[in-house]
Amino acid sequence: MGRAASVVLLALLLCACGAREWSEEDLHRWYADWGAETASRPLRPLFYRGSDATHHHFICRPMDNWVFITVPRDQISLPEEKPSIAGLSTGPFPGYFAVDPFNGYRRLKLGG
Repeated sequence: MGRAASVVLLALLLCACGAREWSEEDLHRWYADWGAETASRPLRPLFYRGSDATHHHFICRPMDNWVFITVPRDQISLPEEKPSIAGLSTGPFPGYFAVDPFNGYRRLKLGG
């Protein structure tokens, strides 16, 4: 197997192993503690990764490690959906965009 194929396979495995199913309530509670902007902490964006037939997929890096979040489609409705892009694990994320889970998962404009 070539080096590029090995890297892609490893990225896919890491994505699959790091993901767990969250409820919308879990996501809101966690994001309030670790991602949302506060007076003493800058915003740590939650990135929408895409959706498949059963789940919406998100990613966030609140500290040193990435957190992969998967929420059942029937628990949240997104104003802007796109197909899931599997295997991408480095930034900037082509096709990913930041969303605000406390404002109907609307797209955020980052960087001024």
